[in-house]
Amino acid sequence: MGFKATVRTLKWDEMQQAVLDGEYDIFIAEMNIFPNMDISSVTDNELILSAAGLNEYGDIGYSENYTDAAEAFYSGKTDMRTFLSAFQEELPFIPLYFSGGALAMNRNISGEFAPNCFDLYAKAETWTIE
Repeated sequence: MGFKATVRTLKWDEMQQAVLDGEYDIFIAEMNIFPNMDISSVTDNELILSAAGLNEYGDIGYSENYTDAAEAFYSGKTDMRTFLSAFQEELPFIPLYFSGGALAMNRNISGEFAPNCFDLYAKAETWTIE
């Protein structure tokens, strides 16, 4: 499985205008999905455009069928099966990679340890080496 791609290098302002004008086949951007796997922020036109540095509202081209299904699902008016059917038709995003992290500790380190899914090094300022 694979696909061929041609990458066009643009200056920042040219890229912003190309996205606003819909002059692209694929828009690659970094988006983080929270650990609860809520993808609503990943399919929000305004949020995606804002993350890309585009302050002006635009439309990244989701079909009305998909946006209606997503809105109905997030508001509790439809079930997951209906939403996933629309998602599968639209494929509004395709993950290119997943990243993960790990924290290894040593007995000689003491302090308050509070790693969580958002910050492996939470409370690191309290750590000391004995």
